[in-house]
Amino acid sequence: MIYRGLAIWLAAALALLVAWWPAAGLADATAREQAQALLKQGNTLREAGDLSGALARFEQAHDLYPSFRIDYNIGLCLVDLKQHARAATHLERFLRRGAVRSPLEMVGEARKHLAALRGKIAAVTLECDVAGAAVSVNGTRVGVTPLPGALYLDPGPHRLQVEKAGYLTERWEDRLAAGGQREVSVILRAAPPAQRVPEDRTSGSIWAYSALGVAGTLLTVGAVLYGLGFSSGDEAYDNYMEASSKPELVDRIRQHRAEIDAARTNVTIGHVFMGAAAVALGVSLYHFMARPRREQRPARVSVVPGPLGAGTGLTISGAF
Repeated sequence: MIYRGLAIWLAAALALLVAWWPAAGLADATAREQAQALLKQGNTLREAGDLSGALARFEQAHDLYPSFRIDYNIGLCLVDLKQHARAATHLERFLRRGAVRSPLEMVGEARKHLAALRGKIAAVTLECDVAGAAVSVNGTRVGVTPLPGALYLDPGPHRLQVEKAGYLTERWEDRLAAGGQREVSVILRAAPPAQRVPEDRTSGSIWAYSALGVAGTLLTVGAVLYGLGFSSGDEAYDNYMEASSKPELVDRIRQHRAEIDAARTNVTIGHVFMGAAAVALGVSLYHFMARPRREQRPARVSVVPGPLGAGTGLTISGAF
């Protein structure tokens, strides 16, 4: 029986795989065809001098079908637009992923442009001891550690941030010069556990004291009604029994019967007040003892150590 069930499960999984495989291949082929069409449009626009339009088509094609060949087209277009740092990023990606699979002319052209760009931009090599940390430059996310290559940035001030859940955020700041290179080593420190500040149980809220006052009032009223009901009821019952032995005292019998009913009514109302008092007392105890506590968050603290080295102007800071 077990083997039969396993065979049925395997057959179903194989059927799903056979059904999914052609669909996945068809979707991939469709994305490639759309990317090729956009690439062709971009080349036409670039030849016509519409560099911004060409760049938009190339980037759309890359989003549909990330190919190192499209990185090459984006890089050349960015060179023409004089966006040097972005151009170097795409050209290096093309060389890293497609140098051995691309024509020598394309590889030579990419290397020539990248060599010319190195004197106009700055390069930052980042090393981090924790994998999977998000890396941002000037507030824009550029990847996760370990980065595949150097970060190419335009000359000027820049702020680099490395963060990951469970670790203190590290920041690096510097003003970079054209042709400059920086090697930044970041060590992420584990964030301290959040500390809870217990709430003072003895300090009840206004609702707790109000409910306690209501409970006391209801208990008092209920006790009074109980006393009146039981005391008057006992006396009325004794009189009723005495008068019942004398049939000629019909009016007195009715009077004592009414007194008994009134005493029972007082006792019943006393039950109601005692029940309401119990509810109010329970509410009061809840607010005093079992009320959900609010957790106090630790204050945000920033730690900014001094310069990493003489004359470098580098700063790493942590915050939690």
